Amino acid sequence: MHRSVAAWVAGLLVFVGGNVHAQDARTPVASDAEASDAEALGSEGADGSEGSGGLEGAGGEGMPGAAGTPVPDAALPQGPMADPTEDDLGASYEEPPVEDTFQYRVRLVATGRLLGLSDGPQNPQNLFLRIPDRSGTVEGRPEFELNMGRWAFSFRPRFQLNLAAWPDGVPGGDEIDNNEFILQWYARWSLTDSLFASFGKENLQWGPSQFFSPSNPFFLENFRADPITEGRGSYFARVTWVPDIRWTVSALANLFEEEVTNPTRVFERQYALKADYQGDRIQGSLIGAYGERSRMQLGGYGIWTASDAWLIYGEGKVAARNAALYPVVDGASPFGASMAVLPKDDQANATVLVGSSYTLQMNVTVTAELLHNSSGYSSAQQDLYFALRRSASGALFSQGPEAGFAAQVLGQTASPGLRFTGRNYGVLQGRYGWGDDGEVLLRWSHGLDDNSGSIVGMTSFPLGDHVSAVALGVYNYGSTDSESASVLRYTGLAGLEYTF
Repeated sequence: MHRSVAAWVAGLLVFVGGNVHAQDARTPVASDAEASDAEALGSEGADGSEGSGGLEGAGGEGMPGAAGTPVPDAALPQGPMADPTEDDLGASYEEPPVEDTFQYRVRLVATGRLLGLSDGPQNPQNLFLRIPDRSGTVEGRPEFELNMGRWAFSFRPRFQLNLAAWPDGVPGGDEIDNNEFILQWYARWSLTDSLFASFGKENLQWGPSQFFSPSNPFFLENFRADPITEGRGSYFARVTWVPDIRWTVSALANLFEEEVTNPTRVFERQYALKADYQGDRIQGSLIGAYGERSRMQLGGYGIWTASDAWLIYGEGKVAARNAALYPVVDGASPFGASMAVLPKDDQANATVLVGSSYTLQMNVTVTAELLHNSSGYSSAQQDLYFALRRSASGALFSQGPEAGFAAQVLGQTASPGLRFTGRNYGVLQGRYGWGDDGEVLLRWSHGLDDNSGSIVGMTSFPLGDHVSAVALGVYNYGSTDSESASVLRYTGLAGLEYTF
């Protein structure tokens, strides 16, 4: 939805008409990295049950490639992660409010981003993906919440003014456009004090893991990778039952989406049943899901609060189907191989993540995680995958009949439908927080199969009662025939947020 810049500014001024806000105006820019905001019902929030609403935050989403070809998520910079503290992970049950309430907040966010592009087989000279290496955005982020008796409503429109610039020699030049859309909204009805029904456009997040949430069948990303970018919602119908303070049971249906929420996976209708338990020191969840393409999946997570400072957790899933693309030997292909879906008998897969975090007395939290992803490529498949990319890249700009097929292959290798193309990963993170809003975060993620990875540094801090700032730097190491450095070598980002 595109309008003139004048219309964009006029629309933004309408929403910035007041400065009444029920939240602390000093919320840092990085608060939007947390997609698992607690709603007013059951165990919804960062504890691992569904969280999508509230005036505090949203998620992050990957950056799509140009010309309709998305950059694979695994090749993008992996940003900072939130530490799973006991408060963040705990569930809480609140009855519907007695009094009618209306809250709103308006934020203005300005960001600039600089990318260092890898010149490799996946994107030779940036002539295939055509990614802008410099970009800036000014965005108005109004957020509204209304509670009327047993009804609750949330509405979060967005108004963007975007500037993008491409490197010399890449078609595109400079481009300015504006965009208005609804990020998320929902309407929730409290049938009783323990039974709730809702419908809307939401981004549902759960689970304690920082790398990503394997038990979530709806979103591959847990949106903790970017301190500024928000994740768009998909349309859900939900019924939630809270029989007591320890148990929550939810039935969910993901019916459709207006725009692509994850460029690496084709949308499918999915249905899930989720049960959450909250104990004194143990909590967990079990999620059974069925997709029209992916069929059955069973996932879950568990968290043990070993002490006030120490958390141990695990998360995983088993799935009967996997519609991702894998490299296979193909005698009919001019490159000797192609990308194809595996036979059904070979599609069963499992993903397991284990992690722990420990908070020191000086307010430093150290987190470590290990991930095994059986749906990733084996060593032989990785060798064939990179060889196929090199062959397709070499034929991409030829004048022969292979050029069209080469473009198709590179599109498939860029987006094979997998969150990770490898099988084994490790993450080590340290976070230091000061005051209510300031933090410094360092993170190292490493692919144990191809020895590539990312080093991330991030800081966010207040500049006053209404203004906060964030800076992020990411360096992806490894060869251009690796997962982490195939497309991007480095990222620099800086942003300012003003809360009215």
